[in-house]
Parts: sequence; C-alpha cells; structure tokens
Amino acid sequence: MTHIPTPWPSPQILDQLVQNSSGYFVYASTIIKFVDDEYFRPSRQLDIIIQKFVPHPFAALDQLYIQILSAVPSRHYPILYDILSVIIHLPAYLSAEEMEDLLGLEPGDVSLILRPLHSVLALRSDRGVEVHHASFRDFLGNQQRSSNFYVGSPQHRAKVAGSFLRALAYKYEDQQKNAKRHGFRGYIHHIVKCHQFFILLFVGSSQ
Repeated sequence: MTHIPTPWPSPQILDQLVQNSSGYFVYASTIIKFVDDEYFRPSRQLDIIIQKFVPHPFAALDQLYIQILSAVPSRHYPILYDILSVIIHLPAYLSAEEMEDLLGLEPGDVSLILRPLHSVLALRSDRGVEVHHASFRDFLGNQQRSSNFYVGSPQHRAKVAGSFLRALAYKYEDQQKNAKRHGFRGYIHHIVKCHQFFILLFVGSSQ
C-alpha cells in the first residue's frame, strides 16, 4: 500500500484495538472485515474506527456497528430498516431475491443497499442473507444500543408480518414471474403452517 507509513497499523493503534476488544473475538473480526472492504482504502477505514474509540468494550462494539451501518446512504434508511427487520425477525434466512419479493423492492436493491455492510452481513446465493455474529442481532434488537438503527419493536415485527400477507396475496400479471415465486410462496406457507407467522403478527403487534 503506497503512501501508508510502516509499520501499519502502528503499535499504539494495535494496543488500543486490543484493549477495546477486551477479549471479544467478534470485535476484532468485525474490524478486520470493515478495514478489508474492497471499495475503500484500508487506511481510511481504520481512521474511521480510530476517531470513535470509546473506553467500554460493549460500547466499542456498538459504536463499531453504528459506524458500519452509517456507511449506508441515509436516503436508503427506510428500506434498510425493512431489510434489517426481516433479518432479525424471521426464523430462517431469505435470499436477496426473496427479500426483494417480500418487501416489494426492485431487483438488485438488497445487494446495493447492503453492500457497505459486508463486515456484519453475508449475501450468500445458497443460504441467503446471513448475520456474521449473533451479537449484531442482539444489537439491532436493543434500542439503547442501536439508537436510530433499532428494529426490534412490536411495530417492526408487525410490519414484517404485513409484508408476508401482501406476498401471499399478490400476483404478477406476468405468469413467468408467478412461477418463479412458487418456491418463495411455499416458504411463506411453511411459516404460516408452523404458526410462526401468527406469533410474529399477534405477539408482535400486541406488545
């Protein structure tokens, strides 16, 4: 890497990162993924983290998650909240395409919006959108920790349930698109059959 002094990071920065991690592997692994973002210079990514050093390890992890989420342009926040709600409230992972179908988004929207979040989420063609570590789910479901990115309320759960209802009822004029949705609709029916949908809808909306 040109124009970056060696050693990089400096021993002082490494010591601070180790201190902030307080033995939490998820903190270190998330930082590595964040710094290794192919769309940005590693030095710039590390500078973002350094500028927000906080003393408490749990607060340090929360601040890191907030920084990562803040990389998504604010104009995409409404859709981002819907995507995050689906991720933390559903019992199984959906693919990006299935999530777009569920939320009524344009093809490619999920990948575009989640692109800055590769350090906390993985978009896998075979297993859907996955959370790298359970602590990120915990973070999103705790309002005190996640602040503006909180998606754990009954209203969020009810909105996800409403998306399921619309997905069950909606049909495209294009029959090929309807055929393509057959597997996804089968997944929805499975959720309903297992009563998980009704738990999501009624428990979520009544709390």
